[in-house]
Amino acid sequence: MAIPKDDDDEETDAFIPMGFMLKCMEISGVLFTKEKRSTRRARFLSAYYAISVIVGFIPLTLNLVFNIDDFFNQAMESLHFILAGAHATSKHFNMMFKQDEFMELFDEIRALWKEAESKPYLRKYARKKSKRSSKVVKLLYSTLPLTFVVCSVTMTIFKNTLLGKKDLPIQVWIPLDLDRHGMILCSILQYYVITTGFMAYLTNIFLMLTIFDHITLIMRLFIKELSMNRIWTRQERINVYITHSRIIKVIIKLRDLLAAQWLLETLLSAAQITLRGYMCLKTAKEHDVMFLYSFIVLIVIIWAISLTYVEGSEITILGESIHDAVYGLPWYNEDIQDRKELVFMLTATSKPLDLNYRSFVLFDRAQFLNIVRASFSYLTMLQVLDSS
Repeated sequence: MAIPKDDDDEETDAFIPMGFMLKCMEISGVLFTKEKRSTRRARFLSAYYAISVIVGFIPLTLNLVFNIDDFFNQAMESLHFILAGAHATSKHFNMMFKQDEFMELFDEIRALWKEAESKPYLRKYARKKSKRSSKVVKLLYSTLPLTFVVCSVTMTIFKNTLLGKKDLPIQVWIPLDLDRHGMILCSILQYYVITTGFMAYLTNIFLMLTIFDHITLIMRLFIKELSMNRIWTRQERINVYITHSRIIKVIIKLRDLLAAQWLLETLLSAAQITLRGYMCLKTAKEHDVMFLYSFIVLIVIIWAISLTYVEGSEITILGESIHDAVYGLPWYNEDIQDRKELVFMLTATSKPLDLNYRSFVLFDRAQFLNIVRASFSYLTMLQVLDSS
């Protein structure tokens, strides 16, 4: 579990979104603290989520997949939300079962951040960048769920009242022989349950985004420090070597947290992009108003999935920048021990060797492009099957 924070840590958290994300984790039921009241609330919320999604949403939707005759319309829509529910559930329980590892990672990041802020020549730059990151995370986390619900419900009401065609965007729990008011009520109820999973999914996405932002910002601060034209004392050189070792340690811990979900994340991501992309093309071809809904959902899915891969590539690029900054340091005229430490740092960041940042990062842009290519192939196959 995380070590108790002192006053300096609380002051540090004021300039980073870490405290905000810890509160979101507690509210979503994946963070259990030592306080009995907080633990009871977290367990209740976690059980509520599990019952809503696993016991209610997924089985009922799965039943529709095998019982609806129109596979390339209603059943395909239901299948997509089964995979979305499974994706959100896997992320939810990954956070819950690995909360100790997450808290250890937070402690490492907090210590590195506190060290960077203790240096006057880095403090102003660090706080400016971190405040901007904190505002972006809070704004997106606050507006995305509302945007999803408003867009979905508006499109449903518009299509089923103004156009008079009873064809809801999410075919769950709704008998098609209901009147319009009954269909609208059932639609709102199902969005309530789906939003529960959507919030858990967003919590994990923004948790990882926050972690990546912290790590990349710490790496940028480290590069900025290395690039300064200043005279280095022996103790400062030792501290630089230690800081770099701790940065690599944090990245390895992050890799270990992501490694368990790598295969499942890849498969579910490709499947989600394929199914939602197919529904987007189908509604566009039919000049259906639900094209707008499918397009927005597709954009959100691609954006959420790409975050981890893009940030992974950013870590790799910054690692290579650290290599260039270290190589430019005039330590070649120092004693043997200092040059030995320089060699170790260059080895850990070297581009041609296996002991570099590329071996620490499982997710990068190249892997995301492979997912997009696979999704395009599957989408083409679905279109061929549908046309035949």
